Amino acid sequence: MIAVLGIHLGHDASVCLTIDGKVSLAIQEERFSRVKNHTGYPFRSLKVVRKYLDNKSIDEIYLAVAQNKFTKDIDTSLPLLISRLIIYKYPRGINRLIYLLGRFYNIFLKKNKLNEFLWRRILLIRTSLFLRKRIIRINFFDHHKCHAASAAYSSGFDECIVFTSDGKGDLMSGSGWNFYQNNLQNIYYQKEEDSIGQIYAEVTRFLGFKPNRHEGKVTGLAAAGNPKTYIKFFDDLTLLDENNLIKRTDKLSNYNLNAKLLQQKFNNNLNKSRRSDIAASLQFSIEKIFINHCKKFINNKTNIALAGGVFANVKINQEIRNLKNCLNLFVQPAMGDSGLSMGAAQLMNFEYGIKNVFQKSALLGTSYSNSYIENFLKGLKYDISYSQLESNIYSDIAKEIYNGKIIGLFQGKMEWGPRALSSRSILANPINKNINDQLNSRLNRSDFMPFAPVVLKDDMNDIFLDWKENDRTSQYMTSTYNINTDFEDLISAIVHIDKTARPQSVSYEDYPFLYKVLKEVKKLSGIGVLINTSFNLHEEPIVESPKDVIRALRKKAIDILYIGNFRVELRVNKK
Repeated sequence: MIAVLGIHLGHDASVCLTIDGKVSLAIQEERFSRVKNHTGYPFRSLKVVRKYLDNKSIDEIYLAVAQNKFTKDIDTSLPLLISRLIIYKYPRGINRLIYLLGRFYNIFLKKNKLNEFLWRRILLIRTSLFLRKRIIRINFFDHHKCHAASAAYSSGFDECIVFTSDGKGDLMSGSGWNFYQNNLQNIYYQKEEDSIGQIYAEVTRFLGFKPNRHEGKVTGLAAAGNPKTYIKFFDDLTLLDENNLIKRTDKLSNYNLNAKLLQQKFNNNLNKSRRSDIAASLQFSIEKIFINHCKKFINNKTNIALAGGVFANVKINQEIRNLKNCLNLFVQPAMGDSGLSMGAAQLMNFEYGIKNVFQKSALLGTSYSNSYIENFLKGLKYDISYSQLESNIYSDIAKEIYNGKIIGLFQGKMEWGPRALSSRSILANPINKNINDQLNSRLNRSDFMPFAPVVLKDDMNDIFLDWKENDRTSQYMTSTYNINTDFEDLISAIVHIDKTARPQSVSYEDYPFLYKVLKEVKKLSGIGVLINTSFNLHEEPIVESPKDVIRALRKKAIDILYIGNFRVELRVNKK
């Protein structure tokens, strides 16, 4: 057996392990470090990989690294990069010394041609020692080709056109590819100074949110605004050139200086008190330029695959999906930089003649056995009570949700990517008219952010106007859909201001546990729909372990926890 380990060490670090072309593990470091969008060497994820490989009979191990120009593309000095391969955090004094060494390096040695070579050799040695395995081969792959591979090889399409778009990576911000006979052929690259992802990130910053984290809040806010207010301002920031590529109209050659230039423009032209109008104008403008760009490269009906942080934007994805020439759309579930490790592994497989096996699921992470969970629960303090359920667990969950309880679900393998797909989810009743306020209060969420539904696949066609059978964007919650007005009042909790929702469609084949829960819910409410929001405390990553979920229960983010076959609650103190 040949194991290929894909690794990404930048923003939202991750690892992906394939064995003979099949994805066996795909995990994000943030879930283990509990640092949102963790940047750096994924120590804890690699521990999971090491344990997994120790139980397998592996003949050879290859290492596939996402990012081909790492030392040139990031602002971190080589001494700091190397130090982060040893441990993640240092005492303040040592950290200061490393920083000063990095300053000296940047002044005198940064342009040395040996830097990338040294970085690659040290990374290989460190990873071999960490895994306690000999790595036979190591390859480094372009950032946007990794994005493209993660979409194309995971899509199930025999052929498609692939678009990538994000802030930047390997000095580029986007690309287009033809995928045919398992091979990716590049159509174009878009330079980092022409990044539309940077425009969206800097508006996120301007509106008081955190860039590279809160862009979804801007998308949610946009539905409440008037796009006509600032549409000309945002339209004037971009254009299509003679080759139909997106270009920024007023830019500098340095990415960081471009960010400052954008902030100056925003301060001079936008009124912060009109946040929703700014968001709406931005959203409409970015949708328009990208859709026009897409159309120029799609002359006939074809499948489309997407990856890159821009495609975390579910409204853009809906517009692309509804294009006349779009046969089917696939968005990589880990569309942001965490997905790069998967793309790197898949490219390595292709390069060495290993067939990539179709990725049927995004449930690719860690899991915990019932015996482990039971031993963990036995060791908890007196404030927790639990009972074991068997076949009646599905009806028990449905009954409690129907009666107004907010429940946490911790079942099976953890999800890959930013969406909670009901393995690590909080579920609630969308028929409850007060549920949005309750959840926003419990989870400290912004009140303008919509909640997403989880829906029986059997009911999708009735509830959503532009859904079609086997639409995989609904399987992974990567696109919005238009709501049938007949259902607006009944499940108003999951209907956004613009009459759309971002559903997860549930079939027995893909999500058997949740399917059985929804069938029980339908018996009680007449509709197989629940609110599904990610299981995490405010500004934290999605939960990974039993320890994480018990902490959320104790902080009263949920009323009842269903973990494995166990129902867990806080004890009620009798006075």
